[in-house]
Amino acid sequence: MMYLNLKLLTLKALTIIAVALLFVSCGSNTTESKSPIYGTWRITHSLADPGNGSAKFQETDSDKTLTFKKEGTVVSNENVCVGNFFTAGKTAELDMTTKSFNKGGCIAAFELNGKILEVRYQCMEACAERYEKVD
Repeated sequence: MMYLNLKLLTLKALTIIAVALLFVSCGSNTTESKSPIYGTWRITHSLADPGNGSAKFQETDSDKTLTFKKEGTVVSNENVCVGNFFTAGKTAELDMTTKSFNKGGCIAAFELNGKILEVRYQCMEACAERYEKVD
């Protein structure tokens, strides 16, 4: 009888531990949700190579913005993705694992360097944009 009670107690303890581990492992990814990428960015510079490798980032007076949302999207006030695989639209799917966003096959890779966000598009020649955070 004592053996049976000990076995039941052990089984209950293991069940409680398993449930606790399940809750811990299903918790939100706080590192990703606190990423400085989230928020709105305004374009400051653009780069479009003429085909000879001489392109340099140039200041732009565009009002284009990108807003990175924790829900997994990037929203722009203009077309969100440009380049060879351009697809019209203002919302793209965000992939934090690959640091990219995708609008109908138009894929843009991004990198945060200090306070500057650089977005590179798929182009025959180099094309990219630089942004600064506005909120």
